[in-house]
Amino acid sequence: MRKKISHGSKKRFYIGNRGFSLIEILVVVTALILISGFGFTTLVFTQRRQAVDQTAIDVKQFIERAKYNAVSHVKPADNVFHSSCTEKIPYVYELDIRPDTVIMNVLCKNPNNPTLFAAPYTEKKFPTRVTITRNGCLKFAFDVATNSIACTNPSESLPSLITIAYPDGSYQKTLNIDTSGNVSIQ
Repeated sequence: MRKKISHGSKKRFYIGNRGFSLIEILVVVTALILISGFGFTTLVFTQRRQAVDQTAIDVKQFIERAKYNAVSHVKPADNVFHSSCTEKIPYVYELDIRPDTVIMNVLCKNPNNPTLFAAPYTEKKFPTRVTITRNGCLKFAFDVATNSIACTNPSESLPSLITIAYPDGSYQKTLNIDTSGNVSIQ
């Protein structure tokens, strides 16, 4: 129900049907845009941080799994090896950290044939837009016979630092692999 209020002779106002002014609407819309902008920025940073953290955890778990398999003398499935490999021939768990993937291979060291027969064991793809840089080696070999770790490339050596980062450098994690194959994330 409207109530008519008059002030003076010709001015009439109606109470209860008044809308918002253009200024009030602009203030509210501006405030919503600012709050949304801050929320979106936080969401993007959180997604970047999660991608880097997950990649660091995945690499660490692969290194620890290769080390565990070597130390525990875990024998790969029979269908993994070339026919010239037997269970008496020593084998190596090789970890290859590439820009987009980490791959664990099983290598058969046959003394009669110097060629290493490689068989893929397992692999994990990294999230897109995560970069990996290193100071040391990116390809490790865990020898079952000697329970040791070494860089596959003889010109590289341990300890090794692997940096996993977002391309713009906004967030990064560093993995430190020591000479025993222990991994720490910093």
